[in-house]
Amino acid sequence: MTPSGTHNAKSYFQEKYTEISSYKLATRRPYYLKDHSDESSRRCRFCLKGEPEVGFTHRAHVVPELLGNKSLLSLNECDRCNQFFADNYENHLGNWSKFARAVSGVPGKRGTPTYKNDKLRIESDATGLQITIHDPSILPPSGEVKFPMEFKLPGDAQSAPYIPLNAALALIKIACAVCPQSELDQCGNAISWLMGRITCDVSKLNVGYAFTPGVKPYGVGHVTLLKRKVEEPIPYLLCIVQFGNHRFQSFVPLCPADGWMVTGQPNGLGPHYPVPFPDDWGPGPTEYKFLDWSGTAPVRTSDEVSFMLTSGKVVDPSQK
Repeated sequence: MTPSGTHNAKSYFQEKYTEISSYKLATRRPYYLKDHSDESSRRCRFCLKGEPEVGFTHRAHVVPELLGNKSLLSLNECDRCNQFFADNYENHLGNWSKFARAVSGVPGKRGTPTYKNDKLRIESDATGLQITIHDPSILPPSGEVKFPMEFKLPGDAQSAPYIPLNAALALIKIACAVCPQSELDQCGNAISWLMGRITCDVSKLNVGYAFTPGVKPYGVGHVTLLKRKVEEPIPYLLCIVQFGNHRFQSFVPLCPADGWMVTGQPNGLGPHYPVPFPDDWGPGPTEYKFLDWSGTAPVRTSDEVSFMLTSGKVVDPSQK
């Protein structure tokens, strides 16, 4: 996105949307979202059931823990639905994002994921990003290794198998979970789709994705829900999830307020939501793309990746 494009995007969202909920993903104390005023009226907002028919003993994360969410929790999600979402949707989002989370050092439920293939291993620890090369032929001769240096990943960084539509539904679930009660009726059809109560044939379902270079520029991460404030053919509810170096932009499909569309107009999302960084951001410009996540068959996707290594050392394992 060019500087003029960034300015136009800011104007677009200021004119057409208002923020209705916004939360950090890591705070000193847990923050709980809840719909009920007392325990006797507690219901899961997804299956609509309460105790004793369902239980509420698990920590239900509004945003999956694999995206770095440590403190934003929901009291509106029963144990059964929590497990259903993890198995059917969040695992697919996790498989798509494993490499991204590894290079960004995003801590999940079992720590920061490790990415590896037959040539290298990428992981993060307290000292930062660690790249272990198993094939020395992909590096320049040891005498020529100087920092800073650009290192291009050999071959493509390939994801684990995932179903694109299921990964998209993980993002839709986040939007429905973070939606305030005052707008929850607008999420009813999307929730029914998530739960399998209705079916929806999708020919295209775009998800906005942005990558900003640097050391975790988004910090602890954030989730924001936007509501349309103009009568125009654009999505009524937009959800922005940012973590590490990454940002997702998705919309809630099938809102009653979106009577003129089913799964979105042209690209379904409008322009990319602007990032909170200056145009001359030191580590480099943000890269934007739209991902069509309408597919229902397992796939692997890959990207060419380059790193700017500011410091490091080459160690010969045989000398250890």
